[in-house]
This record gives sequence, C-alpha cells and structure tokens, in this order.
Amino acid sequence: MWLLPLAAVSNITMGALCGAAVVRVLKVPAEFKGPTLAAAAFGNSLALPVVLISGVVSAGKVGRVTFTEEDQAGGLLRTSTRPTLTLLLLLLLFLARVSA
Repeated sequence: MWLLPLAAVSNITMGALCGAAVVRVLKVPAEFKGPTLAAAAFGNSLALPVVLISGVVSAGKVGRVTFTEEDQAGGLLRTSTRPTLTLLLLLLLFLARVSA
C-alpha cells in the first residue's frame, strides 16, 4: 500500500519534468506555461474519479444513500465527457486567441 503514494509522486514529478522540457523546447508563451506544466504533471489523474465512482457504487450504500449500476453508468458518463468538453473549450479559446 505504501507504494501507491510513491508512484503518484513519481508520476507527477516525471510529468512536470517532461512539461518543463516541452515548455523550453517549444518556447511556450508565458501565459500558457502554467497550464502546460499542470497538464503534463497531472495527465493521468483523470482516472482517479473513475476508480472512486466504481468504489463508492460497488459499496452499494453509503449512509442513507443507495447506489445502483445506473448510478455508476451515469457517473462514468459525466466523468468521461468532462475532459472532452474541456479540451474542446481550450481549443476554441486557443483558436480565438491565435486569430485575434
């Protein structure tokens, strides 16, 4: 169990180092440096909500709330559409900034 936090820290560190290399090599503008580093450092953290949703729903009942398989499907659908919509929004913002 102690290996999981260590793996998370190493994954974030390696992602941040790769992001820093990308920022330097591609000469990313100053306003995009932070988001570029964050995206590289936390690239795989989108899987965490999937694991949490699966774990909570498989418990069946938490307090007075009861979960069904439909709840899991709905939660996974919302979790998977959020990154896609975020990517599309960022693309639109980037295109608007480039064309301005």
